[in-house]
Amino acid sequence: MQIHQANSAEEIERDRKTAEAWGEHLTLEGYLQRESTLRETEFGGGKRTWLATVSEVPGEVVCSCESYETVSWFGGKKVQSLGLASVYTEPKFRGKGYASRMLALVADQLKKTYPNAFAWTGYSEVGAAIYQRVGFQIPKTFEWKAQYPRKNPSIDPEVRLYTQVEILEETYAGKRNWFTPGKPVESGEWDAVGFDGRQAIWIWGREEIYRAAKGRKAAPAHGALIQGSSGFSGLMWTLNHKADELWILNAFSTSEKKSAQSEMKKLIHAAIGSTQNLGLNTAILWNESAFSDFDFLESETEMAWKKAPNTDSIPIVYPLKAGVTAEKIRVVPFGAWL
Repeated sequence: MQIHQANSAEEIERDRKTAEAWGEHLTLEGYLQRESTLRETEFGGGKRTWLATVSEVPGEVVCSCESYETVSWFGGKKVQSLGLASVYTEPKFRGKGYASRMLALVADQLKKTYPNAFAWTGYSEVGAAIYQRVGFQIPKTFEWKAQYPRKNPSIDPEVRLYTQVEILEETYAGKRNWFTPGKPVESGEWDAVGFDGRQAIWIWGREEIYRAAKGRKAAPAHGALIQGSSGFSGLMWTLNHKADELWILNAFSTSEKKSAQSEMKKLIHAAIGSTQNLGLNTAILWNESAFSDFDFLESETEMAWKKAPNTDSIPIVYPLKAGVTAEKIRVVPFGAWL
């Protein structure tokens, strides 16, 4: 097997092939425009599309994947890492082990291309086995999921809603980091898969594409904050109109535990309340955000939250440096999803 990085024409041709897998709710032209629009973002500019060919099928691409330039936290430092997305094998070539062989070759190439990168991370919707065979490790993660309530939750007066622009302005001005992995990570106590403003803009760009395709109203906010007596707590989100789900991208708090839980409950209600009647039916948050003490949701009366191991989109980690292990990764925010 051989791999190479796709040129612009090959990327567009590959988009036409993958539309059958990921183009739901969009026309072919709409899907091609989606890919073009996302490539034009700063985050999308760091994407590489990898194509695999084999001698037994001359002239045809048998499978492909994408890598992105991302950020993570290892050993208490913010470092470069890489993201994996869009692993695709055409139906007629499946069951031959091509994808596993391709991933192993791409991993070797990434080590050469990005000598300072610490890890290659992704999210599997087809289980973990195919990735474990190549050397990916699986952090232990959980998700909370609940159906939207019939009655719209009230938004507490303590809550201040934030637009996308306000979130980015506060972060880039150094006033408040909405993409924080949390103090235990920053102190080197454990590691984190991370994300930043570039990736958030890319995620919100996907949101806008599907919102427009379904003819829905735009959300009035994408984040919320409470300034409490012992600190502050924040929440940021995106509307996944493709799946009709609210995704909590990150949750963080500097407040003491009891206050933080109370504040987080109010913030979750604000996220639900501000996105009610916009076509969503399910809310999802990943337990391993910067703030991860969500057990109070088990006694929530307004929404029936259920906690379970993350099986819909399993985080996977391929170490590119010695000492990087899934066991040390405790923070995997939904915002790092690709």
